[in-house]
Amino acid sequence: MEHSCRDRVELSVGDATVIPRSYDNVTALFSCFALQQMNQPSSVLNSWYESMAAGGILVVCYWPAIVENGGPWRRLIDLSNLKGSQVEGWEKHLLDQVVESGAEILTDTLIPHTMSWTDAEEFWQVMTESGPWHVRRLKFGDAEMESLKAAFLSGFGHKKKEPLVHRPFARLLVLRKSLRSSL
Repeated sequence: MEHSCRDRVELSVGDATVIPRSYDNVTALFSCFALQQMNQPSSVLNSWYESMAAGGILVVCYWPAIVENGGPWRRLIDLSNLKGSQVEGWEKHLLDQVVESGAEILTDTLIPHTMSWTDAEEFWQVMTESGPWHVRRLKFGDAEMESLKAAFLSGFGHKKKEPLVHRPFARLLVLRKSLRSSL
């Protein structure tokens, strides 16, 4: 007997900031490494929550503002802060709206991910050209990012061409919409 959820699951591509009204009463919504890319993450999270059916589950995994206290990601944050970009406190009130709306927080935890890179330069390239730091490249421009790259790599000295392994943390949120939402 084949088990399939094709008749119960729909995948769609679109603007993730607001769930279309045609999707109201969603029973489950999953977002993986997208929330930190949104202009107003708390509004987006609230939009997702509001689209949920009573008892629905919202699972969100994202890179928080601070993913590691040391290591290459932290070095990248520190360098770009020196260039006038502050790590915004966007997470501070992230859950306020959904909790006020009755969300039950089932899970709110940090999960370590071991990441391995050929060297520091590969880390830089991936993070700034196609990864979560690409938005900074768009904001600052290629010339500014090349300046940051030199400063970033200089921090690795003679280890610049050695394998780079670190353990950043992702934040995992699992929320359930209040059953009272349907009353």
